This record gives sequence, structure tokens and C-alpha cells, in this order.
Amino acid sequence: MSKTIKIEVPEFLNIGVACTSSHVGTAKENNIAMVIEDDKLGTDEITYKELAKKSDQVCNFFTGIGLEPRDRVLVCLK
Repeated sequence: MSKTIKIEVPEFLNIGVACTSSHVGTAKENNIAMVIEDDKLGTDEITYKELAKKSDQVCNFFTGIGLEPRDRVLVCLK
């Protein structure tokens, strides 16, 4: 007998909020959110709080050049 699993998916999901901002102000805000490895620069870490701040800076840049909520942007990172 197979079991059906129902997954609730929101109509709109802001991955930036889900992965960063939702942790700011909680006990997890200073936990490591990401480990960054670079062949030339070495390894670095960033906390949820720091990542949220950087995400807000990128958002402010996009808003500053005229993008609006729900506009789509392709970001290419090396």
C-alpha cells in the first residue's frame, strides 16, 4: 500500500526571507548560514544575520536601479 504525502507550497516564496531574514532576531541569527570556499581567497563563513544584511544591500541596489517586487533577475556568480 502506497502512502500519499501532501506538501503545502506557498503561492509566493521569497527564498531570501526564508533562508536569512527569518532567523534575524532569533537564537539562530549568529549561527553559520553559509561556508564560502574560494580557490584564491580560501574559506570563509557568514552568519544568518550577516547574510541578511548583505541580501538587503543587494535588494536595495536592485530597487535603486528601478526593479520592483516580482521582477525577475538572473544573477551569475563565479
